[in-house]
Amino acid sequence: MAPHYLITGVANEWSIAWAVVERVLERGGVCHLACLPANERRVRKLMRARNLEELVYPVDVTREDELEQLAQAIAARTDSLAGVLHAVAYADLEELQAGLLSSTREGFAKAMDVSVYSLVGLCRAARPLLRTGSSVVALTYHGSQVCIPGYNVMGVAKAALESLARYLASELGPHGIRVNTVSPGPILTLAASVFDDIEGKIERAAQLSPLRQRTSQQHVAGLVDYLFSEASSAVTAQCLYVDHGLSSVAAG
Repeated sequence: MAPHYLITGVANEWSIAWAVVERVLERGGVCHLACLPANERRVRKLMRARNLEELVYPVDVTREDELEQLAQAIAARTDSLAGVLHAVAYADLEELQAGLLSSTREGFAKAMDVSVYSLVGLCRAARPLLRTGSSVVALTYHGSQVCIPGYNVMGVAKAALESLARYLASELGPHGIRVNTVSPGPILTLAASVFDDIEGKIERAAQLSPLRQRTSQQHVAGLVDYLFSEASSAVTAQCLYVDHGLSSVAAG
């Protein structure tokens, strides 16, 4: 019986989450895609090319009723999820660019709700489908650990996400469910494109990294797929980097 996975955060074909979908499909898995309503048309087109359009679910992750409906729709097709990918984040662009001192209480709370609390909501809704051996993976970024200019409130949110994953791993661990985070190097995605000179930043990061290479969506997908697999059965509550060693070197 083919394993089923819940993948969130696909926006287009350059999304890290889409690379994970392709990786899972290649090895015979079944992917249920929860996407933002605004991205539904593009995501349906991607899945339609694989005759899997019926596995796309538009979801607002800040609404508990929609997360419950998502879980119910998946439960109608399978009784278990082998893995869940949390690849959802949001911050108001103007507040992100203005800096933390300019952030509003409402904007800060929204960033934390979408980027962090949604992992709680997702795990709670999917809990009846999670079994011994199920693996939850959330995408983070090194801006959670060091101050990266321009990352601002998202850095704070990713730090909270990593901490949350450790606590969820402790809570779900007795049930045989693992929770980890994956921290990629800089990658050109729709979300990253809002940062100034992102291509230049990515190239400089590649030159600084010990392996002198850019991180790709496929590199990240490989690590996520490993965390979904039996090979990582003893790995939980960890933040794993896939950045060609960039996080190990100083920028100077």
